[in-house]
Amino acid sequence: MKHVVAFVLLCFVALGPAMAQYDQKALGILDKVSEKYEKLSGFKADFVYTLNNESVGTNAETAGEITAKGTQFRLKMNGQEIISDGKTVWTYQPDTKEVYIDKFENVVGDNVNPSNIHNLYRKGFKYLYKEEKVVNGKPHHIIELVPEKASDTNYFKIQLVINKQDLTFTNFTIYEKNGNRYLFDIRKFQPDIAIADGTFTFQKAKYPGVTEVDMREY
Repeated sequence: MKHVVAFVLLCFVALGPAMAQYDQKALGILDKVSEKYEKLSGFKADFVYTLNNESVGTNAETAGEITAKGTQFRLKMNGQEIISDGKTVWTYQPDTKEVYIDKFENVVGDNVNPSNIHNLYRKGFKYLYKEEKVVNGKPHHIIELVPEKASDTNYFKIQLVINKQDLTFTNFTIYEKNGNRYLFDIRKFQPDIAIADGTFTFQKAKYPGVTEVDMREY
């Protein structure tokens, strides 16, 4: 759950000394990207989420969809629907007709997910501009984020691929210490969409027969 939201939405590569820095070129680009996303009234994105681990032969892919506004989001993925108003998170599982209710900080917190990736660099990360690269026929910035306290995380870097022209994310990859690699590939991005009232809360009346499991007191 925490890798996805969520959304969220971390191979065996040694971190060299060049990683451990605060690159001003990277910071300038990240600030512009953050400013762009913060000005949006909301957005919707269709993405493909891939888990790859070459050492054990794992390569699993699934499609997802997220609608977000600030810290609020509605994520559909892996047969689940995860909804948050920024305070509470509802995780609905259609196969069992159950909805799990928990506090935002318990489920999401500071974890990487498609709704907060544009602000992730602001706290707890060093950043490095790696290169400019052509992706899908368009120039992109490649920037890497490295945790300041690597011992506190199960991942050692996050690679951001940012469209140079419009400063939107094309994809981002989370590299875990155990060899897992999580890729979020943004296939369609719709900024400033109209968002219906109630999008970011679980409306029980629309799910007849649902059982609520409240985890907030645990």
